Amino acid sequence: MELKTKNIDVMNICKHLMTFRKEVLESGSADVFNYDADDLARLESYIGRAEVVINFSATSPKLDLPKWHAKEMSIPSIVEDYDVQSANVEYILRVFDASYFELAESQSSDLSNGLEAADKSRLDKLVQRLKDWVQAIKDSEQIDAPETAVASV
Repeated sequence: MELKTKNIDVMNICKHLMTFRKEVLESGSADVFNYDADDLARLESYIGRAEVVINFSATSPKLDLPKWHAKEMSIPSIVEDYDVQSANVEYILRVFDASYFELAESQSSDLSNGLEAADKSRLDKLVQRLKDWVQAIKDSEQIDAPETAVASV
């Protein structure tokens, strides 16, 4: 299913989310049970940047772009490659993907720029879900799960 948008801010947010998703998918934590501390720190920085981009898009003055607005931009499709060992990473990927898809299919996507209040609220709640998950991981004990560890070469 090809997704399209007319909104320059929606495209920007989607590009950021896709980059963060790729980084999480390809992280060392993807194939182990516990989440690596460095990967967790990187994830927190991705979430922080997502908040900045979303807030910028929502609070910037709306632009009148009658000529640009007719132009559709293709949004890259998400490859739902949840073939990871880590339930933590899979969950994070699914929240990123839900954010991505909901934004791409939102009312805001039909605008030339900016975010509708309901779409911003939805994104804020998904970002908060990620922040809460990161905190839950930090607050929990590491689990000894040697049978799920990646074999060393």
